[in-house]
Amino acid sequence: MKKICLSFLFLLAAGVIVTISSGDAAETNAEPQPVQAAAAPPVANFPEIGVLRQQLSAIEKSNEEATKKWEALMQQNSALSNVLT
Repeated sequence: MKKICLSFLFLLAAGVIVTISSGDAAETNAEPQPVQAAAAPPVANFPEIGVLRQQLSAIEKSNEEATKKWEALMQQNSALSNVLT
């Protein structure tokens, strides 16, 4: 009985492998798709760089303010936790 089960499993595995490999063969016979070259990004001129630097400075300032507020909130939370315990 073991030999019959092992034979069946072997045939089943062989069938799966043949099915998978025949699917791969069909895909490999397809014509290759042309590869498109990546377009070079447009070069930024100086006024755009200036605007971007101003925006970056504003974001950094906002981030610093948010960090300070977050730290103050965390300290307040810690103080309230200490009072409640």
